Amino acid sequence: MKFFVPDTEDTEEAEKIYEIARKNLGVPLRTGRRIYGLAWTHKDERISSRVGEPLPEYFDTGDAPVYAIFEAVNHYKICTWRRGIWSGSPVLADKDINTSVILFED
Repeated sequence: MKFFVPDTEDTEEAEKIYEIARKNLGVPLRTGRRIYGLAWTHKDERISSRVGEPLPEYFDTGDAPVYAIFEAVNHYKICTWRRGIWSGSPVLADKDINTSVILFED
């Protein structure tokens, strides 16, 4: 999947929203890897999310799509408009051997 941010009109706007969110969350520039999808274990349940798709009901974000997934030191930060992009805290996913990552294409 080629890099995108939902509800943006072009690559330039997607880059701008992505960078604003990254800075607001205090996520340092890492390897330049951009994450498209993530699967992790939360309370003994396997959860997955992808940019452009809503999070599972458990997270109570309605049908809002995931806008970005960032890699932090010990976890991943999964952002919807109201959880991490515009306001609120992102959904956190543990970074461990059970977590799998799908990257956007270069």
